[in-house]
Amino acid sequence: MPVYAHAQGDWVFERLLPALRGGGAQVIVDRERFAAGRAVVGQMDEWQDAAAKTLLVLTPEYLASACCQHEMRRAIARDPDFRDGRVIPLRRVACPLPPEIVAGGPLHIDLTDDGAS
Repeated sequence: MPVYAHAQGDWVFERLLPALRGGGAQVIVDRERFAAGRAVVGQMDEWQDAAAKTLLVLTPEYLASACCQHEMRRAIARDPDFRDGRVIPLRRVACPLPPEIVAGGPLHIDLTDDGAS
């Protein structure tokens, strides 16, 4: 389940999701799963609980979003030591890694220049 700030929505849907799905991943994403008339936070929690992994698409907008912070804290709480690979930090735009991620020391993906070979 990718968690991202909507400012990155075009990149998520045009680049990330096709790559994940092309590799055989089953992807849960808000635009395809959330239902109108239901609370957003409740749906975020429900789908996050159903996901085997959470991919955090880190950007300054993501780090400034209360909803994204909620999802990040819940994801890290499921694997606080980053031992199970359930939380995958992906830096999309240059920004500092959050202290909760730095403390766990996971290898993160850097796609700040996803066109580089």
